[in-house]
Amino acid sequence: MKIGELSFLALRVLAIYFFVLGLNHLVNYLDYALPAYLQLLGDDTSYGRVFLLVGIPSILLLLISVALWLSAGKLSKFLVPPGSGEAESSSSFRGIEAFVLAAVGLVLAVLSVSSLARILLNYANMEGQRLYIDHRSFYIALAEQVIRLLLGIVLILKAEGFAKLLRTIRGDKR
Repeated sequence: MKIGELSFLALRVLAIYFFVLGLNHLVNYLDYALPAYLQLLGDDTSYGRVFLLVGIPSILLLLISVALWLSAGKLSKFLVPPGSGEAESSSSFRGIEAFVLAAVGLVLAVLSVSSLARILLNYANMEGQRLYIDHRSFYIALAEQVIRLLLGIVLILKAEGFAKLLRTIRGDKR
């Protein structure tokens, strides 16, 4: 199997994983979070508003999974370095190593985007309801997700460089 085919397949598997994760979050939100928010916020809150508040991260994961599925071909060409070669040799292993780093970066970026959406929407809702907000915890959680997002983006864009660095650290001459 060539590296391009492997990357395409891996992206499709990743899309399925994000879709299942999004459905899981959506079911959990509808089953647990929606009733809890409605009890907490009172009678004047609409179902649609609360659903958007707790469902946007899940919907975001579902939309990302569909976009990832549909663009797996183009994205695999972007993630696989052009000089990785399609031969079944050590150069293929180098390409796989860079692709794995880029795929890990993609997972980090997608999961942090959905977490950022959840954190920001919860903050906006709590601010709108004039509930107590622990700003220190909010900023720590926000900083964590921004760092994860930036790390994911750097891994996506510089996967080949990191793979070379790892090979150098290992002392791999291939």
